[in-house]
Order: sequence, then C-alpha cells, then structure tokens
Amino acid sequence: MVSEINFISEINSKLMNWKLKVRIVRLWKNPDRDRPDNPFSIEIVLMNEKGDRIHASIGRSFIQRFKQEIEEMGLYLMNNFVVCSNNMKLKTKDHKFKLMFTHKTTVDEIHDPQFNMCIFKFRTYEQLSNPQEFDNTELFDVIGEVVSYEDVQSIKQDDNIRMYMNIEIQDYEQASHNLFNIKPYLNGSNDKPVVVVMQLRAEQYSVRNTWHASKLWINSNLPQVVDFCSRMVSVRRESSQRITQISSQKTHSVANKLASGSIEVKNVEDLSDCNHLGNYWVVATIIHVELDRGWCYLACKNCSKKLEKAGNKFYCKKCEQIQSATHRYRLQVKVMDCTGTISLLLWDKDATKIIGKSANDLKDVVFETSGAADDSSCPMEIENIVEKGSCLKLRLTVPTIRIKM
Repeated sequence: MVSEINFISEINSKLMNWKLKVRIVRLWKNPDRDRPDNPFSIEIVLMNEKGDRIHASIGRSFIQRFKQEIEEMGLYLMNNFVVCSNNMKLKTKDHKFKLMFTHKTTVDEIHDPQFNMCIFKFRTYEQLSNPQEFDNTELFDVIGEVVSYEDVQSIKQDDNIRMYMNIEIQDYEQASHNLFNIKPYLNGSNDKPVVVVMQLRAEQYSVRNTWHASKLWINSNLPQVVDFCSRMVSVRRESSQRITQISSQKTHSVANKLASGSIEVKNVEDLSDCNHLGNYWVVATIIHVELDRGWCYLACKNCSKKLEKAGNKFYCKKCEQIQSATHRYRLQVKVMDCTGTISLLLWDKDATKIIGKSANDLKDVVFETSGAADDSSCPMEIENIVEKGSCLKLRLTVPTIRIKM
C-alpha cells in the first residue's frame, strides 16, 4: 500500500517523515570561493501539484550522495527531512520552514505527464512599480518581451570584473533591468520576438539577478511562456516590434541622475540638521579615518554579524552555532564639504568599493608586510582614500549615518 503523500502547506517542525511528490523548479550550487570544486551546498526549490513551494538544502556532506539523483525540472517522491525555520536573508519562497536533506532522506524519480508544469510565480509590472505591494527580501519571477538593449558593460567588484547588460522588456507596460550577456540571442533576431523569463530575481522596479539563484529562460516552450506569447499577439493584433539597440548614453549613471535632478543632494550642514530618515546624496571629501576601534572585524560568513571567540573556534550569537569567519570592514570616517564636516560609518560593501580590495585581502597584505595583524595601524590602501572626493549615497538613521553606495 502506497503511503499518503503530504502537501507542502502541511509541513511543520514536529515531524521528519514527510513524503512529498514534488518537481524541482530551481536548483543551484552555493559555491565556496576558496574551494570552487567543493560547494557549500546544493539549494533547491520544490513545488507540489498545487503549486505550493518550499526551499530545501543539501549540505556539503551529502552532496556526493544526492547530486547524481536529482536534476532541475525532475519529478520525484521525496521522504524524511529535517525541518527548520526559514531564516534566509533572501527567501526563494515565503514558507515558514525549509527542508534539510539528511542520511535518511530518500529520493525516487517518477514520471507523471499530468503533473503541474507552471513553475513560475510572476510579479506584474504594476506590483514592481509599487514597493508596498511585496516584500523585497523574497525572490520572484518576471516575464517580458525584449524591445531594446544596451551595450555590454563591466563593473569591478572586489578583484573581479563583472559583465552586465541593460535591457528593456515589455508586457503591457515597460520595465528595465540589468541582465548578463544575452546579446548572442539578440543579434539577428529582429524578425521574431525574444521572450525572457527572469527566475528568482531581487530588488524593485529596476530589478537585477542574485549571484547564484537566478536563472534566465529565453524563448522557453514552458506553458506560461507560450501563454504569454499568445496574449501579446492577441492584444497587439500584429507581430511583435523589432528589437532596437540603445546608445549606452541612456544608462542611468549617478552623474546622469545628478544632472537631471532626479535624486536629492544635500550638503553636510543640511545633513547635520536633517530629522527625516531616508536616503540622500552628498558630494564630499574623506578627510580622516578613525582607527580607535580598528578598521575591520571578524564576522560570521553566514549572517555578517560579529563573532565571539569560544576556545579555539568562533561562535555566532545570531546563528546560535559555531561558524567559519571572515574579515569585514567597519570604517569610521570624517568627510567634509564647503559647509562643514560630519562622521560617517562605512560597512563592508561600501568600504570595499571605495578601497578596491576586500578586508580579507587587505588583512593578508598587512600580515605579509608586517608579520602582525594590527587593526590600529592604517594600511596604505586605506590612507589612499583620504583626500579622495566621492559622491556618496547615505542612509540617514538614528543616531548614525550609514553609507549605502
């Protein structure tokens, strides 16, 4: 007798022996930068016949066992998981729990041509233009026809050069967002539409991909894409428009935004007297780096919170477990413009962009040159940002101003 299949909506942390009939609608590896051939985990999104979804993780110690048994879009009977709280920073689904594979988890591939193939949960353009409509910590899907694109551009992040392209997609309204290298599909395709699906995206009306979870589907024959194409033709009563290339001058750079007056710029004096929380821009010069509390801290690789030492290991109070450590910037600086000076706090992401080197890499350089890991001394790379003028985007909070680049 076949045991009863459970629904994803029924899952709670009181049991382990949940039996699910599910399709893997997204699968990716969570890489280890120091050991690229040995990822931290395999992450998957499971969907049952009702369309309900839940996130599941396969830890490093179980990857070898399961990696040959599963593939994206495969349909499986799965049984026995550890159920834990879904406290992911960016959630693939809003389910309260997520599943962890264990040595007792079983996976059996099955075939059912009637099983649900509608794997996307699209956000409308109206929802994307209204941030109050959704939680921007939850990843989502968006679909559109490519109507224009810009040249491939590059940006330096840490020691890597990342490539991206701005494209414009259209449904019944228009939206623009950054995508990586779809130009091969655009060249020579002016005679037919190019329909793209961005699976598991982040941010607001101008959306972008996440590092590993996102996937780009181009001219897919999945049912929801076929339906989208039919609706586009039905509404227009004609073939889709030709794809056009836009001059890269249309790129919405900070300089363009400043020139157009579309962002609010304040001077230091205005910021000192400002009582309204929010984001502001200031053009100022870094005149001093305060090192009384050092320039970095030892952080949890999982949540970025400061770690506490527990014997020879490090403990994260937020994650409530022993965690591996990494160095992250925490720079207290003073900046000045013609109206005065003010103290600002630069966290890791912002400081890395200004300095051009990660805190971990800079720590290695300091240790190699001095043989000591002294945070109170000022490395040359940090000294070089003094007297450097910058256009900074600030998040005004109480009682500190934090920079968000």
